[in-house]
Amino acid sequence: MNGDFNWKIFEENIIMIGAPGTGKTKKAQEILTYDIDPSTPVWVEDYSDKFGNYGYVVKTVEDLKYGGRYIFQGKDKTVESYKKFCEKLGQQWNIVAIHDEIHQFNTKQSLILEQRNLIQSRRNQGVCNIFISTDTSSIPNYVIKGCTHAFVFRLNLPDDVKWVAKWAGAKAWQLLPKDKRQYDRIGRQFINEPEVSEHGYLYRNMKESESYIFGVKDGNNQTP
Repeated sequence: MNGDFNWKIFEENIIMIGAPGTGKTKKAQEILTYDIDPSTPVWVEDYSDKFGNYGYVVKTVEDLKYGGRYIFQGKDKTVESYKKFCEKLGQQWNIVAIHDEIHQFNTKQSLILEQRNLIQSRRNQGVCNIFISTDTSSIPNYVIKGCTHAFVFRLNLPDDVKWVAKWAGAKAWQLLPKDKRQYDRIGRQFINEPEVSEHGYLYRNMKESESYIFGVKDGNNQTP
């Protein structure tokens, strides 16, 4: 257990969380480029049009096809459109899907049945998901429970860190600037721990017993 990113594609889901501009999209693009074979089918729900250079751009769910890389940049950015994306994705086999900015569709208490079915019922068919969000308060528990790998980038609020620490470990406090830790009872216990760098992050394999920090201020940058 050294923090290596050993991803069993078609079997394990990924969650990426962090404040805006901390490197989530870049990390997802790196995984898309280096960790997924070019022959593997990929669909991207591209809410903010950040993945246009990574596949064939389509504007409707109906235009998504199996095989190749399709980037769905729909004009209709409603929850209903996302449900259709998830529903059609659930009819596929051995495919990777990136769900960008799921906070635009989810709330903590919401249940998007088509999304939950992808996580709970389609893993045996090789439907693999990468979920990305900037808002920790919008992520339902069933999404976290269904993910094996977590990449958590810099966070702005102690409450965000408290929630992440419950399932990613106490090293999550290094994602918060030191001056903000001092105002929280738990955060003060980690006041001397180094901060992550601008695009540093915490990585956790949920099946293992330890989290790892990559990219520390005044430290060495590493990549799992």
